[in-house]
Amino acid sequence: MKISVLLSRARKNWPAKVLSIAAAVVLVLFHNYSRLESRDLSVPLRLELPSGYVPAAPFADRVRLTLRGEADEIFRISEQDLDVFADLSGQTSEGAFRVPVQVQKLGTAIGIDPLEIGIDPMHVMVRLGQQITREVDIVPNLSGYPPPGYQLGSYAISPAQVAVTGPRERVAGIESIQTEEINVAGRTESFVMQVRLSRPSPLVSIPGGEIVEFRASIEESVVLTTFDQVEVVILNLAPALQIESEPETGFIRLQGGGQELEGLSPSDMQLIVDASDIDSPGTYELSTRPVLPAGFLVLRYEPMFVELSVTE
Repeated sequence: MKISVLLSRARKNWPAKVLSIAAAVVLVLFHNYSRLESRDLSVPLRLELPSGYVPAAPFADRVRLTLRGEADEIFRISEQDLDVFADLSGQTSEGAFRVPVQVQKLGTAIGIDPLEIGIDPMHVMVRLGQQITREVDIVPNLSGYPPPGYQLGSYAISPAQVAVTGPRERVAGIESIQTEEINVAGRTESFVMQVRLSRPSPLVSIPGGEIVEFRASIEESVVLTTFDQVEVVILNLAPALQIESEPETGFIRLQGGGQELEGLSPSDMQLIVDASDIDSPGTYELSTRPVLPAGFLVLRYEPMFVELSVTE
C-alpha cells in the first residue's frame, strides 16, 4: 500500500519534477563552469611538410590559444606544453592548401582536467613550393671611409660562397648574398671580424650557418702632389767662378702617403746642380737631381737641365 502511494505521488506532476531536476543539473554545471578561468597564449605554428617541399609564401606562423580551466592549473602550462601544428605531409605538389590547425597536449598539459583549448585561427593557408639549393657568392656590404690619409686596401670573405635553400621561385633568382653592414669609418689598421649574412627572404635559409669571417687591409692612402717654387741650388762651383744669373725655380711631383705629404713643403726639397766639372768661364748645360726627405717617389721634376752662364 505504501509503495503504491509513493509511486502515485511520484507520477503526480512528473513533468515539473523532471524540469526541476534538469534545472538543478544545469545550475551545477553552470556553477562549475563559472569557476573556470581563461588564459590566452600565443604559440608558434609548426608545419608538417612533405619531403622536398617548403613554404613558398609567408603564412600565419603563430596561433592564439585560449585555455580554460582551473586558474592554478592553466597558469602552469607553458608554450612548450602545447604542440600546435598543421599537417601538410600528404600533399604531393606545389600549390596553396587550407589545412586545420591541431593541438597536441604535452608535458604539464597532459594531466590537467578540465582543460578546454580554443584555437584562433582554426585553419591556415599555406602555399608550398619545391625546395632547391644552390651556391651563391657572398658580397660584403661596406659603408663609410677610413680617415684622411688612409684607404681600404684588399679584403676577403671566408667562405667566399655559401649554399642557400628554399622554395624554387625564390632561390632561383638569387645570384649573391650580402653581409650585414661593415663600417670602415675611422679605421686606421687592418682588421678581422665576424659578420652575419643578410637573408634575402625569411623563406630562404642558409644551412651552413649565417656567420662568415671578413678580413680587410687598411693602408695609408697614396697621394700625388706637385710642389712648385722648388729652389734650384748650384753646388761645387769653383771659388774663382760665378753664375751670371740664378736659375728659376722648378717643380717636383711626388707620390707618397697622405699624412706624410701633408707635412711637406717646397722648402723641404731642392733641385741640385753639380758644377764641380766647370773650370773656366762659358755657357754650360747641366742636369739637375731632386733632393728631398726619404719615403717619397719622385714621378717628375722640372727643369731636368739648366743652362748656366759662368764668368770669373
